[in-house]
Amino acid sequence: MRAFYGSTIAVSLLAASLLPAWSQASELAEDLNLPRQKLELLAPPLVHPHEQVATGGPKIYEVRLVAEEKQMVIDDDGTTLQAMTFNGTIPAPAIVIHEGDYLEVTLASIASGMSGVVMVLPRDGLKDDKGKPLHYDRVYYVGEQDFYVPRDEKGKFKTYESHADAFADTLDTMHKLIPSHVVFNGRVNALTGKNALVAKVGENVLIIHSQADRDSRIHIVGGHSDYVWETGKFSNPPQTDGETWLVRGGSAAAVLYRFLQPGIYPYVNHNMIEALELGAFAHIKVEGTWDNDLMTLVKAPAPTRAAQRARSR
Repeated sequence: MRAFYGSTIAVSLLAASLLPAWSQASELAEDLNLPRQKLELLAPPLVHPHEQVATGGPKIYEVRLVAEEKQMVIDDDGTTLQAMTFNGTIPAPAIVIHEGDYLEVTLASIASGMSGVVMVLPRDGLKDDKGKPLHYDRVYYVGEQDFYVPRDEKGKFKTYESHADAFADTLDTMHKLIPSHVVFNGRVNALTGKNALVAKVGENVLIIHSQADRDSRIHIVGGHSDYVWETGKFSNPPQTDGETWLVRGGSAAAVLYRFLQPGIYPYVNHNMIEALELGAFAHIKVEGTWDNDLMTLVKAPAPTRAAQRARSR
């Protein structure tokens, strides 16, 4: 996987290879006369349809990213951000290709402050540390990012007419290195409640997680990771049975987990202050039949004795 940030431009990139210059990559792609295919990108957390194991030879995949400045609401209180986006979303839509393919990006307008991810799958698919093929039934993309929204003298978040108007105050706020929001996919509660990620018992779910700013420790409450590619390199054997995994700032990681019980699983930045107070929090809603062989409810939840005494007063 490759996370990208800022005003990244490329004419054509060869997946999983480092070429001397992007222009050379473009020339090589044309010289090889490879078949072309356009990718219709989807807004996160969804990921466009793709093969997990490549069929046929390499292709040139074409994508279009439009740099768009827009005002976005980033929490349930209506706080607005003068946002820089690709295709109108934070983060940009995920892009999935295979090792050996070419990615041709058409970038309309150039701006800074945007983030996204390109996932380059091995041509023969994902494998465990013993070389056994791995398969996912669903895939989601979660992009984590810090926001710095200035406050007025009363502590209320400020609103601006334009990026230029917001620049000086935002820069001053950023210099303090204290984010006002730490969010998944562009806003608080972007992936909770009715927007929760969904899965079914028995499904393998792949979650791609990028971090645009600082290191993050990710955890599925009530679950773990069966397999995790912590550095975003599918050429490395995955780690197994991780309780919490590191997503490095400016990088991306992938985790594969098979859900065994139904329920609502919180998916969090394990700095709980950032998760619960600043917004780095998501839900995974898993449907299916409860398996008593794995876990049995011995006694139904009830108020504690202290709570009962408080109510009787």
